[in-house]
Amino acid sequence: MSKIDEGTEPSLNLMIIGWFPFPFGNASSSRIRTLSKGLLESGAKVHVVTTSRTPFREEDMQDDGSMQWEGISYETVNVYERKGDSLSFSQRTWNHVTALRVLPGRVEELIQEGSFDGLYLYLRGASAIAPLLRVAKKSKVSVFTDQVEWFPPSAFSLGIFDPRYYDECIGRNLLLRRCKAATAITSFIQEKFESMNKPCMLLPSVYDFTRAIQAPVERKRNSNQFSILYAGTCKVGDGFTDVLKAIELCVEGGCPAQLKVMGTDGLSGRALAMRRIIEANPSIAGRVEFLGRVSDEDYPKLLTSPDCLILPRPDTQTVRAAF
Repeated sequence: MSKIDEGTEPSLNLMIIGWFPFPFGNASSSRIRTLSKGLLESGAKVHVVTTSRTPFREEDMQDDGSMQWEGISYETVNVYERKGDSLSFSQRTWNHVTALRVLPGRVEELIQEGSFDGLYLYLRGASAIAPLLRVAKKSKVSVFTDQVEWFPPSAFSLGIFDPRYYDECIGRNLLLRRCKAATAITSFIQEKFESMNKPCMLLPSVYDFTRAIQAPVERKRNSNQFSILYAGTCKVGDGFTDVLKAIELCVEGGCPAQLKVMGTDGLSGRALAMRRIIEANPSIAGRVEFLGRVSDEDYPKLLTSPDCLILPRPDTQTVRAAF
């Protein structure tokens, strides 16, 4: 898509729909944020709709009550979370189910109001995808998809007997047959779409940082500390418990290891559970610091600051493609 002349109307009005806390929150947020910025720079108009709980950002609030980040409008059909909010598991589950129920109606409403040319789906499961495909067909808008994972039965606890596997499988194949084109993170997924004569662009894991990361000109080692940086969240499969065990072994072996965790503040979800494990272990208590999400300016600097940078991930085809 070529960049349009300044002052003309956008050549494409696209709605991106998925489950991610836009504009920040996890790797999915990063991918959609980067794709949205690229589309915007190419002359498109982008509106993001998420089914995820999303932190409320007062700086993004517009005069008409809408939310906008760097020219990209967005909204959640779930809830906006303010600092200090605490929801129980049952509340979070209810909100998620409600969000999926109201999503098709909201999307149809937005299509009628905004004259959208297409839907760009970043979703999993037939239960979420099928209603949107019906809306797209009824409204006569094109469907595109971003596919970053293609889960085999082994990814589910009950294998081929797991209902989630079939929901996932049916959903992927619905998109495979109904979308006009796709972007993918692995050649495996790209080949799946191209075998059905669907155009598919391979876009590996992308981030906001296009400038080179420069290492410090001179690094001074602190003999009283060995700094380790963990970049990522603490979700199952990312190896965080193994990292904690390694820190404990270092300390017991006489190495003054200090761990900094970038990407989560350790105040909710699995990260909070990990924080409690740390605080209960005298060997590592006080040796782990949760930095939360750092600014775009500080991110490259922080990557070059430790004595050791670790990026543990599960051994899957998606991770091998991304890293």
